[in-house]
Amino acid sequence: MMNAGMWAGGTNQSLLRSAETRNMMYFRLGALYRFMYQRYAVLGTVVMAVILPGKAIAQNITSATITDIIEGNQVFIQSRQARVNETARQREQVRTGAARAELRFNNQAIARLGRNTVLTVGQCGAQMERGSMLVNGAVPSCSSQVTAAVRGTTYLFELDDDGEESISVLEGEVEVRRLVSDDDDDDDNDDDRRSPRRRERVFQVRAGDRLIRSRRQRRTFVRAISDREFDSVLTGPLFRGYRRSLPVRSLDRIEQFYRRRFPNRRFPLRTAAATPLNPNRGHFTLVVQQDRPQLREVVARVSLVSRRGNGYLPERFVGDFLMPLNRPVQFIRGLNPEDRVVVRIFEPQGRRLLGYSEFELLDDQAAAFIILPNRPNLGVVRTVIGLDRDRDAFIDWDERQNFYSFFTRLDDFEGEDYLNARVRFVSPDELPELRDDFNSAVVPFDTFVNYPPSFTRGSLTVVSRTLRVFSTTLEPILRSVPFQGVEPIRVPVNRLLSVDVPVSILRYRR
Repeated sequence: MMNAGMWAGGTNQSLLRSAETRNMMYFRLGALYRFMYQRYAVLGTVVMAVILPGKAIAQNITSATITDIIEGNQVFIQSRQARVNETARQREQVRTGAARAELRFNNQAIARLGRNTVLTVGQCGAQMERGSMLVNGAVPSCSSQVTAAVRGTTYLFELDDDGEESISVLEGEVEVRRLVSDDDDDDDNDDDRRSPRRRERVFQVRAGDRLIRSRRQRRTFVRAISDREFDSVLTGPLFRGYRRSLPVRSLDRIEQFYRRRFPNRRFPLRTAAATPLNPNRGHFTLVVQQDRPQLREVVARVSLVSRRGNGYLPERFVGDFLMPLNRPVQFIRGLNPEDRVVVRIFEPQGRRLLGYSEFELLDDQAAAFIILPNRPNLGVVRTVIGLDRDRDAFIDWDERQNFYSFFTRLDDFEGEDYLNARVRFVSPDELPELRDDFNSAVVPFDTFVNYPPSFTRGSLTVVSRTLRVFSTTLEPILRSVPFQGVEPIRVPVNRLLSVDVPVSILRYRR
C-alpha cells in the first residue's frame, strides 16, 4: 500500500513532468511565433476575429459557388470564364473584371465581389488579393496583412493595389490583432514599445467603425463611419442589383444599428429604389392556415398601408376574399418593401371577427401565413412571413431562419358587434396554454418572436400598444360588415388567384 510520502513524491514527479511538458510547448510556440514575426514583420500582420455571443464556430471553407453575375460576364475561375452555378474549389482563384459577382460558400455564407477583385478559396476561407468584398455569414477571409475569423457578421473588406486596406463593420464586433515590427512607425505610446515580448496590438472594431491599415502612413487606426459613408456602402454596388437580398436578420441588425447611430436619417435600404432590378419586390402570397381545420373557409379583408418618406399613407381597401383554408392567394404590383398589409379574419358569414394580422412587405417575393389556433373563438393568430424567391407559396428552405414571426390577440371581439374590438401584439409567454393550438406545417410552435424593426420604433409602432381594429378614421368600406358593403371574391381551390393590387384599390374607390 502506498504511504503518504510515496504519494507526495509521485505527485511532485508528475508535476515536474507536467512543467517540463509545458515548457517544451511554450518553447515550440515561441519558435513558431518568432518565425511568423520574421516572415511578416516587414508588411505587418493583422489578425481579426469577430466577437459575437456564444462560442465561436470554426468552419472549413472548401468551395464557393457563383450564384449571381451582374453587369457583364467578366468573372473567371482560374483562367476560364465562369458562369452562374459553377463552383471554385479550394486553392482556386475567382476573379472579376468589369463585372460583379456573388458567391455562396459551402457553409452557406455569402460574399459579394466588386469589379476588379481577386480572391482565392483557400485555407483561410476567402483570400483577398485586391478589390472589394462584402462578407455576410461565417466565412473567414484574409490578405497578406489581414486574417478575419468570422462566426457570422456583415463587413466590407477593401484592398487596393498599393496595399491600403480597410475593414468596415456593418453589424457585429471585430477584434483585430496586428503583429508589430520594431521599425513600424505605428501610433503607439506604450512604455513597453521596445520590449522584445511585445509583438501585437489589439483593436476592437464595433458596428459602425472602420479599421484602416495604411502602409503609406505606417499606421493602423479605427474611426467611426460617417452617415454619408454608411449610406454610400448601403446604396453602393455591393448591395444594389443582386437577385437576392442579404438574409432578413442581417438586414435587421444593420438597420437597428443605423437607426440608433443616425436617428434623424432614413435607413436607405428596404425601399423600392434599393432593389430597382427586382420586379417581385413587395409581392406576396397569403395563406390562412389551420392545422386541424374547424372551418372550410374564412373571409379575409385585406388592406394596404403604403410607406411614403418617413410616414405612411392612409389604409386603403384591397378586397374581401372568401378563402379556403390552406389555399394561397397571390398579390402583385403597386407594392414595395416596408409597406404594411393589414388582414382582418372573419367567419364565412362575416358575422364574427376571428383575428387580426399586420405585416411588413419584403425586398423580394414573400410567403405570408396567418395561422389560426385549432380551438375556435380564441381571437389569437400567429403571423409568419419570409422570402419566397422561387414563388411556390412557401418560405424558401434556406430562409427558414430568416423570417418574421409574431402573435396578435383580440380583446372585446365577442359577438356580432365587433367594431369596438382591440388588438395587442403578444409574446408566446402570455399564451402557454396555446402550445398545441398552433402546430403548423410552416413553422412549428416555439417561443420565437421576430418583429420587423419598424414594429418596435418609429411613427407606426405597434408592439407594446393596444390598437383599435376598426378605427373611426378608416374609410367606411373598411368598417363595413362583410357581404353588406361589398361581395367577397371567392378564391378558387384548383388554381392560384392573382390580385393586381392597384386595379383592385381603384375598383372599390369608384
